[in-house]
Amino acid sequence: MKRLGCSTLLFHKDDLDTALGKIARNGFKAIDFVIIPGFHNFDIMKLDERGYKDLRKKISDKGLRVSTLNTTSGVPLNDSEKNRLPIDHAKKCLDLAEVLGCYAITIQPGKKVSKEEWNNNAEIIKAALSEIADYGKPLGIDVTIESPHYKTIVEEFDQAKDMIDILASINVGTTIDTSHVIMSKTTIRDAIETFGDRIKHVHLRDAKEDSFLLTPGDGEVDFKEFFRLMDEIGYNRDYILELEYRNLPCEKREEELLRAKDWIQKNE
Repeated sequence: MKRLGCSTLLFHKDDLDTALGKIARNGFKAIDFVIIPGFHNFDIMKLDERGYKDLRKKISDKGLRVSTLNTTSGVPLNDSEKNRLPIDHAKKCLDLAEVLGCYAITIQPGKKVSKEEWNNNAEIIKAALSEIADYGKPLGIDVTIESPHYKTIVEEFDQAKDMIDILASINVGTTIDTSHVIMSKTTIRDAIETFGDRIKHVHLRDAKEDSFLLTPGDGEVDFKEFFRLMDEIGYNRDYILELEYRNLPCEKREEELLRAKDWIQKNE
């Protein structure tokens, strides 16, 4: 059985204690902790070392552990005028990740730009991620970007391939999201064969056509093939259900979580 976890993204409208409780009572042991401004009434920039330890206790008291932090400061990495904010935010996340025992953090890849601007923006992102990765290395925590990713600088699969090659020299990996792979107009096989051991973390969601917010089983992802190929490359970390719905009532979200969990366990 795969190490299946749940992202707090599904319950981001709840305060953190409530979100953790919902995840725990549905049988999960691992979480992706989403650190996005406005989510869970949580501001990492206000935490100190004691705050980190209090958070660790809050999570462990629920019987949970943290796989990774899924982070954004709200400012893209390729915003050249405000570039320090996402770098400082990521370093703060790495400090927290060390206390929580995470194996990686995931950073959003950067805002979408024109083809003419792409190379220059990729270099801006590389410079920012180089500083972040250097900070994370002595902590033993992998730094990744979620790539490919719809409506970002790595929306298309060729862009995702080019970006991960650009970042290879600074030891930045990728978090692969099955729904964004479909949206990038490639196949699960192509994505896994291309990224190989640079895949450091996994998000599970389904997609088809122009919809990437589907519960596993409702879209085009062949999860049996996905897990088989991931086994072939030796991936042995967590698989995180990262469910997201625009207008689904809170009481229905746990139902979708259990439906997703059941589908994955039957198709792993």
